[in-house]
Amino acid sequence: MPIEVREKLFVIESFQAHFGKIIAKLSEEKDYRLRAQTLLQQYYSNFDSSELAEFLSKEIKHKGWEIFNYLFIRKAIDFAMDKNANEKEACSKLLQDLT
Repeated sequence: MPIEVREKLFVIESFQAHFGKIIAKLSEEKDYRLRAQTLLQQYYSNFDSSELAEFLSKEIKHKGWEIFNYLFIRKAIDFAMDKNANEKEACSKLLQDLT
C-alpha cells in the first residue's frame, strides 16, 4: 500500500480503533528500513553477516518486525544489483545463510 494512502487511513478514527496494533507496527517501517539499510551497507563493506544474523534472529522478533522481512530481502538484492560480481555473490551467500 502506498505510503500516502496509509497516512490518510491513519487519521480516520474508526480505522485506528479497529487496526490500532497493526497501525503502530506499520509506523515503525521507517525505523526498520533505516536499520536494515545500515546493516546491509556494513555487510557489503566487510562481508561479515554476524550483525545481520543477530538483527534477523533477535531484534526483529523482539520488536515484532517480522512483517517487514520482505523489505530486507528486496533491499539486499537492490544493493547487490548496484555493485559488482563480488557483491552479487555475497548477497546470494547471505540470503542462503540466513534462511
